Amino acid sequence: MQLDAQNKMNLHDLAMRSSQDIMSIWDKSFELVSTRMSFSHEMLELQQTQDVSVFHKSGPGVDLNLQSTISVKRTEFYFEKRELPITYQLYQKRRLDDGLSLTQPSPSPDVEPVGLVRYEGMFHDYELSAIEKACDQVQHDSENNVFKPMTSHHTIFQGECRRTKHFFRARYLWTKAQIEEPDAERAGGLRSDVSAIPDWMQFVISRMELVGVVPQNFINGVALNMYHDGTIGIGLHSDCYSRFDRPIVTLRCFSSARLTIGGHHLGENAVAVVDLPRGAVLSMLKDSYAADGIKHCVRNCDMVTKSAALIFRHLHNECVDEADRMREE
Repeated sequence: MQLDAQNKMNLHDLAMRSSQDIMSIWDKSFELVSTRMSFSHEMLELQQTQDVSVFHKSGPGVDLNLQSTISVKRTEFYFEKRELPITYQLYQKRRLDDGLSLTQPSPSPDVEPVGLVRYEGMFHDYELSAIEKACDQVQHDSENNVFKPMTSHHTIFQGECRRTKHFFRARYLWTKAQIEEPDAERAGGLRSDVSAIPDWMQFVISRMELVGVVPQNFINGVALNMYHDGTIGIGLHSDCYSRFDRPIVTLRCFSSARLTIGGHHLGENAVAVVDLPRGAVLSMLKDSYAADGIKHCVRNCDMVTKSAALIFRHLHNECVDEADRMREE
């Protein structure tokens, strides 16, 4: 449609007056940002559903052994082969240069696996609520000095504790000050001066073993990240293979969030994003792009309220053994 000069002036005047009206109702101005959806690639999803029988042993107040069924939705993520991220191509080249095969299976010659698998429905609602109550108890016990001193690490921002990282069986050095400590490289950067894994966490591990997320007796270290008010996530990082075997598995509690892979400064211009509904379990697979070819983060803008992530890992046994020796020195 062609507009004459008068109509153009009228539309311009309307736009200017509308913007002034909008600005007048805000208490403060907000900087426009373009980070929420600035992803270079969309991932394809392959979904399957499996019914899993869960055996509940009798316990306090329950005299009978019970059995129930959970319907678990399993989602695998892929990139189209014709539009692979540059970082994916570099990861493939590095593996081939190192004489390693590209071992992740693919359901089609037109796609390549990302190495992320999401599970939904692994816990009944009452089970998930019990897990979240136990997470709150960990935070309460930490604040009352129940655990060993190095178990919990707090992030203070604008005078408030925004995030607490709790480590069980072993912690890893992650802050700038920590990695500059003498002997920081010993034991792969692990330290075992923390409390043991609480008994209730074994319930979560057993369920993941039942569904096939991890092998039996694979998990030997757990971390709990409590995001107290959803104002800050966690920065761009990778889980060092020198410390941790794969898969690396997380359970999202209290509220939904999103995991971003790639990007800078908490994920601007990132590669892709994965939704993590409350109760979702996400696995970063062994020998995969997601685990070893790119960093990941939870951006501030993808947190909305209180949240938590339980992170289950296999710590390399030789690193744990050396960390134990360091503690005894």
